[in-house]
Amino acid sequence: MKKLVCLCLALVCLCVFVSCGPGGDTNMHKIMQAMKDGEIGTDLETDGYHYNSSENFTRGDNVNFTEVMARSPGFHYKHRVDFGASKFAVVENTSETELQLEICWFAQGGEYSLFNNEMQTVNENSISLEVEYTVYEWDPALKKFKYVDDYKALVYNLDMNEYYENGKFTSESATVLGDSECTSVAVDLLNEAFDGLNEVYTEKGYPIK
Repeated sequence: MKKLVCLCLALVCLCVFVSCGPGGDTNMHKIMQAMKDGEIGTDLETDGYHYNSSENFTRGDNVNFTEVMARSPGFHYKHRVDFGASKFAVVENTSETELQLEICWFAQGGEYSLFNNEMQTVNENSISLEVEYTVYEWDPALKKFKYVDDYKALVYNLDMNEYYENGKFTSESATVLGDSECTSVAVDLLNEAFDGLNEVYTEKGYPIK
């Protein structure tokens, strides 16, 4: 009888562990598996998002221009999916900006080393952004863009369910460490990157949302 009770308890525990799963959500784990199986790769040309407003632009030109790129450089199966995104933008006679994001989509909550290698508490099924943002302003006297400042920040605990429900992320629920001035542009780029990658992944049968 005792052996039967022990067996039943073991089966119950096994069911609990299975039902808890590795965190994240169904879409996330389908994408992870697709990456593991090679259905989604890391190549920008075939599995990335690339927007270029002009093919004739060269660095230093003082004309309106935008280039956005996003792709996944790799993944950590059952833990997180990594992405990278960048945006280079020129506003004629005004500014030139460069924005770089390291994006982590976390399946499980817990303590992770982020931003200056400091431990932060991350929520399950959430996004973190390590942000680098460089700003230049047009100098009419010198007729060139002049460096203004560099901004660095960690924006984390962006809820993935907000993206599913509202179609975009907002920064209201996020925690920000570092230079908060770059938060809004970082979240805007995250939305564009995920929207673009969602189109690519959906065509392959693995939608982000």
